[in-house]
Amino acid sequence: MCCQPPSAEPTGDTCDSYGGIGATVGACLRSEGWFTPADCAPGASVVCCVPRNVCGDHEWICCDPGPEADFMPQCDRSGLTCEPFVGTTLPPIEDCPE
Repeated sequence: MCCQPPSAEPTGDTCDSYGGIGATVGACLRSEGWFTPADCAPGASVVCCVPRNVCGDHEWICCDPGPEADFMPQCDRSGLTCEPFVGTTLPPIEDCPE
């Protein structure tokens, strides 16, 4: 099957080790998948995308308390992280001020 992601491994920093597949940003969002910390194609709009069930529904956001942008959290082996987005917190979407 072309789009069946591999099984996640307990460690590693490749897309395969996260249990993801390379997909465009738009395709991952349309499928309600999650981005991972792994790089698939640096400089391109291709991300490592894991299925939604790995980290759950999109109910959380990396919330920036200032006038900057908010970000979609990354899925890091069944847990969400905002680590790459310095100064953000991880509240439910409805608790992030606009």
